[in-house]
Amino acid sequence: MKKNKQLLIAAISIAVFTIIVITVIFIKKGKRLDTYDPVAEQERIQNSELREYKSAKELYNDAFYIWSNPGEGNLKTLFSRDTGNTFKRIFASDNNFKANSVEHVLWYNTVNDKYIPTMYEDDLLIYISRKSIPYQGISWERFMDCGYTIGVIGFVSDKSGYYRLNQTSNEDYEGLYYPKSDASQINVFDNIPALFLNRVGNMPIRSGVVSDIGIIEKLEKDKTYKCEWYTGSYYRDIEMTANTHVFYHLESFYTYKYEFEHDNFIVIEIPNWFKTGYYYLNGVGLIRYVKKKDAELVKSDAFSEYVNWNDPIIVKNNEGNVIYDPTGTYKIEENNNNSEITGDSGWDD
Repeated sequence: MKKNKQLLIAAISIAVFTIIVITVIFIKKGKRLDTYDPVAEQERIQNSELREYKSAKELYNDAFYIWSNPGEGNLKTLFSRDTGNTFKRIFASDNNFKANSVEHVLWYNTVNDKYIPTMYEDDLLIYISRKSIPYQGISWERFMDCGYTIGVIGFVSDKSGYYRLNQTSNEDYEGLYYPKSDASQINVFDNIPALFLNRVGNMPIRSGVVSDIGIIEKLEKDKTYKCEWYTGSYYRDIEMTANTHVFYHLESFYTYKYEFEHDNFIVIEIPNWFKTGYYYLNGVGLIRYVKKKDAELVKSDAFSEYVNWNDPIIVKNNEGNVIYDPTGTYKIEENNNNSEITGDSGWDD
């Protein structure tokens, strides 16, 4: 009886092992998931060399792509060809969007910022979906390129000329630091309502080295600095590296024009008034859009200092009132008392 029981257990173990092996083989050889989730796959994308596709057969459902220079001719024929195409995927960025009390920021480092996909004027932006149509508008959030700094933003000054961070939640500086950078070390300061930064390396943190949006400037990319933080009259030195590439909210608007194509994709129209810059597309991910006049500079240096990345589309006067808006976001009145016209980012699901 005991021997039969052992044989039964052995048989069951072999059967379970066989099922596991077959399942693994099936998964590896099976078809990819229908829907591409840019947030869930962010880490894999940023650490993978596979960021482009050469064939339309490889593309995911419910996703945006930059179709690089498709050429002239019938789009259906060009889209279906086996060679000659490049489709760049758009993926999510590290950001502080969940922090409600601070302005939107995108975080990159000096390794993954090179993977921001570039769209030139001759490229097409396409959308593929079995059930969704962007008939209620496509949201665009434009970001300023603020360069490289330690992974902290939001410094404000007092009348003494010193700069500090103010807590954004009960016991934290949520949204003001990049959690994946060494700036996350400021978490060692428990329940400190105001955290002062006196010095970065040999540079005192005073007016002239802090931008209008509270970012430490004049730091050398990838250099590590000893940062002198104060909590009350006590200080603590923390080493931080200027390897965080910061993008800060500039402006937001919607566009509405698109074209159906007869090969299962939609072309999203880019208006002529778009300027060279960084755009977060429909909450999905960041693209670098480049006008023809800047194309050669960007092809030689993706972050060229000779390109104006931050030239606003929506123009305001010194009082902060909108005086020019080709996006239609604001109603412009003669007395400049503007009112914002909000769009609906809904999708036909």
